[in-house]
Amino acid sequence: MPGYWQNEIGPDLRPAIMLYLEGKPLTPKQVKVIQLYLKQWVDDGAWYPGEGLDWLRASVNQIGSVDDIERWLAVAMNEGIDPL
Repeated sequence: MPGYWQNEIGPDLRPAIMLYLEGKPLTPKQVKVIQLYLKQWVDDGAWYPGEGLDWLRASVNQIGSVDDIERWLAVAMNEGIDPL
C-alpha cells in the first residue's frame, strides 16, 4: 500500500490536504501537490485491475482543480480506494 498523507513530513502535502478537507480554497500549487499524491497512490500495484481503476489512472493527470479532485475521489471511493 502507498503511504498516507498523514505520515508525510514534507512542508507541502499535509497542509494542502488539511485545507482541502476543511473546504478551504487551494492554490494551484496545492492542487498540484494533491494531484501528485493521488497519482502515486493510484499507480501503486496493490489495486485490483478494473474499468474504474483504469479511469482513475488515466484521469489523475488531468486533475487541475478542487472540482477535479472531488470527482476523482468519488470514483476512487467507489472502487474501494481511499487515499484520504
